[in-house]
Amino acid sequence: MGRMTRRSLTGLALAVIMAVPVGAEVPPMSEDQLSQAADLVVSGRVVAVRVSQKKWTTTAGNFADANYTVVIDVNSIEKGDIGGHNHQIEFHAWREVKRPRGLVGDGGTLQTDLKRDDNVKIYLKRGAVAWELFSRSGISVLH
Repeated sequence: MGRMTRRSLTGLALAVIMAVPVGAEVPPMSEDQLSQAADLVVSGRVVAVRVSQKKWTTTAGNFADANYTVVIDVNSIEKGDIGGHNHQIEFHAWREVKRPRGLVGDGGTLQTDLKRDDNVKIYLKRGAVAWELFSRSGISVLH
């Protein structure tokens, strides 16, 4: 096999390897990292979970996300303030439902299937209009 043929085959092999879809895993945040980044850290009971789906298309393909609104009856506050005599908070989270083949992403902030009456500990940031689950490490179902 000639030198040019070997180079061509090597180039072809590299092109094939680079064309294979790759998924990226976002490393989990530690409790210290979550606490430092969070504006609010609370524990409580889930009283409602509402889910809506957002779909869109770009030149890359079809996308869909599940958007969650979760209401928590707060039992304890470790950091932050929920204001006055309010004992419930609402927060938003999302999860990837559909991505074009080969697109790399983190999967969203909510990776746990929450149910009414689950006891949880959550780390939240203040968003533009609501509390936001900012990391998928930021929620734990307590048993």
